[in-house]
Parts: sequence; structure tokens; C-alpha cells
Amino acid sequence: EEIYLEKNDIIIFNLHHIAFDGASRRIFFSDLKYNLENDSTLLNNENQFQYIDYSVYEKQMDIISSYHFWQSHLDGLSLERRIMLPFDRHRLLTDQHSDFAHLIDIPFDYASSQDVTLFQLGLTIFYTFLYK
Repeated sequence: EEIYLEKNDIIIFNLHHIAFDGASRRIFFSDLKYNLENDSTLLNNENQFQYIDYSVYEKQMDIISSYHFWQSHLDGLSLERRIMLPFDRHRLLTDQHSDFAHLIDIPFDYASSQDVTLFQLGLTIFYTFLYK
């Protein structure tokens, strides 16, 4: 027995950030909207890329260029330098603190233009702030 949506039916999606990034979410909802508006279904095209295809590709990637990129950008930094971050301090509700923020815009295509992943870029930025 096939089940069809009827008017006023509700579909609930519970998406986890590990499985759905921003680009995946846009594609998913764009395809969903198209199919609902056109009363159609996506064709099961065996030529479409699946996650397993990306996994195989990633395992075959030559990471030497990424290694050289990060080696040249991190050259001269002391990786042995330890940052003593306090972990035994408890903040009281009466503590007074002031905050400062500096925001910069990083285009989404910056990571790909540097031949690195968004994860590598984010991790590098995080470590850079810890290093300072």
C-alpha cells in the first residue's frame, strides 16, 4: 500500500549537523520543494554521486600538496609552545567581565581556493587564536 501526502499533512525532518551541512540542506530542500510542487519524484540515477563515492575519492587523494601548504604557512611557529589555560576557576554570578569581538567575513569559497577543506581552515583559525 502506497502512502501519499494530503493537504494539511506535516512532514518533520530531524537533521543532524554531521549529516547535513549548509550546502546539503539547500540541495535537499530545493529538491524536496521541486518534487512537491511538480508532483514528481527524483529519478534513481546510478550515475549520481553518493557519499561512498566521496569516501573512495578522499582516500585516493594525494595529501602531499596539503601537507606542503600547511608546512609553508606554519613554518617558523613553535609547535612545542604550551598555552596554560586555566581549568580550575569557577565564575561567580557577581563576576564582572567585559567582552570584545572582532568579526571578519571569510567567503565560503576561500577554503577551496586554497585547496583545503572547511574543517582544515576552521581548525587552523582556532589554533591560530590559541597560539596568540
